[in-house]
Amino acid sequence: MQQPIQQPELSDQAQRLFTELEAIVAQVRELAPEQEKQTCVDPSIIRQLREGGFFRVLQPKRWGGYEMHPLIFSQLQMRLAEADMSTAWVYGVMGCHNFQMGLFDDQAAQDVWGEDSSAIISSTFQPGGVATPVEGGYRFSGRWKFSSGVDHADWVFLGGLHEQEFLTCLVPKKDYEIVQTWDVFGL
Repeated sequence: MQQPIQQPELSDQAQRLFTELEAIVAQVRELAPEQEKQTCVDPSIIRQLREGGFFRVLQPKRWGGYEMHPLIFSQLQMRLAEADMSTAWVYGVMGCHNFQMGLFDDQAAQDVWGEDSSAIISSTFQPGGVATPVEGGYRFSGRWKFSSGVDHADWVFLGGLHEQEFLTCLVPKKDYEIVQTWDVFGL
């Protein structure tokens, strides 16, 4: 028989997040109709989530994060979803990347968080790019169909191929261009 997941004890930091989230949830609910028209989470919401430390929930402590239990992250996301599913989706997708960064070589984390530990990441892992070897790494080019939250991201994980091998590349915002070709609800 499976055992239910035990609710982790809430640290002061986690309690602060749940308390502060209530004001953000009220704003998300108010902005949801406009976000749907704009097909993008309002930048003010992402800014509040970033400044409040919500993207740090799964981020490793050694890189400025809180390294909390994933259930806390899920509960925060579910609370956002009560106000607007698209906002919760973007938070959930982008917030998980901070956990994923902890699985990479420390150089990747240094590149992303070395100067700004609040940097956030979007992704599209579909192999839409081609990696060409160059001195010091790869030149990566291609077109990807979508990346939830990319308008707000400082970095993006992009999928691609090099001689039939799948690669995931981490690319800073200064090195990619967003072309609006996909019209969705709030993502």
